[in-house]
Amino acid sequence: MGGSNKFTRRTFLAGAGAGAGSLFLPSLLPAGGGEPNPRLFFVYTMQGVVYPSWSMRPSGQPEDQDWEFDLNSVSENDWSDNLRPLYRHRNKLVCLDNLALHSALKDITFDQHQLGQNHSLTGSNIIPVASATAVASSPSVDQIIGAAVAQPGQFPTLELTVGGFTEGGVHYDLNTRALHLEPDPRVAWARIFQQGDDAVTYGPYASKLAGHQGDVLELVAARYETLRPRMGLADRRKLEIHLDLIRDTQYRLANPIECAAPDAPDTENLWGSSPQEIYERTLQSNRDLLVAALACNLSPVASLQLTSMPAPMIGLPEVDLHFEYAHQVPNSQASRDIYTDYGRLHAQQVAELLDLMDSIPEGNGTLLDNCLVVFLSEMGDPGHELARYNVTLAGGLGGRIQTGRYVHYANTTPIASAWYGPTSGKSHHHLLVSLAQKMGLDIDAVGLQALEADDGSTLDLTGPLAEL
Repeated sequence: MGGSNKFTRRTFLAGAGAGAGSLFLPSLLPAGGGEPNPRLFFVYTMQGVVYPSWSMRPSGQPEDQDWEFDLNSVSENDWSDNLRPLYRHRNKLVCLDNLALHSALKDITFDQHQLGQNHSLTGSNIIPVASATAVASSPSVDQIIGAAVAQPGQFPTLELTVGGFTEGGVHYDLNTRALHLEPDPRVAWARIFQQGDDAVTYGPYASKLAGHQGDVLELVAARYETLRPRMGLADRRKLEIHLDLIRDTQYRLANPIECAAPDAPDTENLWGSSPQEIYERTLQSNRDLLVAALACNLSPVASLQLTSMPAPMIGLPEVDLHFEYAHQVPNSQASRDIYTDYGRLHAQQVAELLDLMDSIPEGNGTLLDNCLVVFLSEMGDPGHELARYNVTLAGGLGGRIQTGRYVHYANTTPIASAWYGPTSGKSHHHLLVSLAQKMGLDIDAVGLQALEADDGSTLDLTGPLAEL
């Protein structure tokens, strides 16, 4: 992307412009009365990971118990192949080992990709629409969160993709409509960064909001001054704090701190390029656009979907990795080695994303400190397993997440999987609830609330992960 690093060292104003008009609404105040807003960044991959190449057992920890360890206690050489690229960010990671897509495992027999994609963010059963195509039956967690926390002028969510997969399967709006994923960085830039003279115009309604915010705030402040004499001491103190916020907002409107937009992506000359070059340049461009959007507080939730990488990116000739190797992972060491390389490259790509986010100062820390990157996949492993589902979280979400940890869940749930026996780990529904609650939503379930396990017992899918 031309000039893609221009914004990496700038100080971005969290909440400028888009959030200004809502500062006098208590329900929309950022935590701490002006601290950066928490934001989510989903990085979604295909094919899962080779479990032995991802998991870590530095002290021979048992499979049948819950446990965790401090990521700082393990040397870089002892990190697993698929997590080692993230070592430099170990203080800001939480690795969740052995979750399971239980709702997908208990759904109807269907294409495993469709099951994994539709359940991973919705936690709901599928509705088949063709022989190998299905849709989810409830909204995805990213859309639930975005709709609940977006401020006026923000995009509730932003979804970009790399590799050509543009429709359906993962993200569903509140009306359970599958969302389009934009693959073209130029189209994405034009949509997100509607530019004025030199600065971002903060989303689709910002020009209208900017023309009225000052007048509205003056009216509110005047009304508060009228009410002050009729209030008791405690209410007056609350009112004075509120008025300070309004005056601060008026000042920021009159003296805006501009958030510079990135340059338009330089992807016009990709015709005739190799699939590898197209993938790599589109990934960099779309990644940088979403980071800039989060840094400029244009959206509380961003998603980047990384569809199947071209085989030459991991040193192979141009072959279909999925059909040639993924299906063989359970029974072929050569296929496991190939997909170990594949998973390592995805981890390197995410590490570079974290580098970028951690280089942007924000508040008392960095953009990464105030966000949470959710690095996950459509399934557990390339062999189409829906258990041993592993998720890596990165960032502090403004202090809401205790990081530097590796958390393992025991195989104690009586729901069988194809390759791993009669029991499996912790339902991923609890992670979805945790994400929603950490973003401020007062909900206790995402998707299904209960399942019948293989032994006839009822599996409760409500509530967050206690470890988060």
